[in-house]
Amino acid sequence: MLIPIGNQEGRGGLPRLSLFLPALLLLGCGLFESRDAEEPSGDTSAEWLPPISPSAVIHNIQEAVRVLDRTNYLGALAQEDWEHPFLFVADPQLVDRTLLEGWGIAEETGYWYNLVEQFETAESGAAHELLLAAVDSTYYGDSAAFHADYLLLMDHQRDGLPTQFEGSIRLLLTRNGELGDWAVSRWEDFAADSTGGWSRLRVEFAW
Repeated sequence: MLIPIGNQEGRGGLPRLSLFLPALLLLGCGLFESRDAEEPSGDTSAEWLPPISPSAVIHNIQEAVRVLDRTNYLGALAQEDWEHPFLFVADPQLVDRTLLEGWGIAEETGYWYNLVEQFETAESGAAHELLLAAVDSTYYGDSAAFHADYLLLMDHQRDGLPTQFEGSIRLLLTRNGELGDWAVSRWEDFAADSTGGWSRLRVEFAW
């Protein structure tokens, strides 16, 4: 079950309605319990939204994960020519954390391309999904802080690597200029257990 995150803001990023509804009740419904792999829906096209609001960016990340889209995933991240380019901060408890120090847009691009390529060469039918819960957001004019618990499902074929990654993310989203698009400038990962969360997946597919 995906928490719907609609494009309900004006270009200035100020909410007209509640954008990220708290989803604590969903946790009680077993959202993050161990899940069996589901049959793919067959829909390989992403529902891409213009990144004119933070909620649209989060939506695009979820869609890019679902269909493993290169362009739309990287389009949700602040590029090198932005005032605040993308930076990923790994889970502080990750054993291989030093491998992810200084992880910017170039490293994220390489990891994502490697991950997508792995699925392109694998047998068809693999399922992937990003589920979010306990969502919270705060706006500061031309920036926004976003926090959520996540369950990332990646039905890869790599031995010894989990297919479910659980933790929480803390994102800083900024705008590229006064009337520019929104994107993620800072991404902090906090794993829920010893599997290393999303940080572990980055380590595994970095090279």
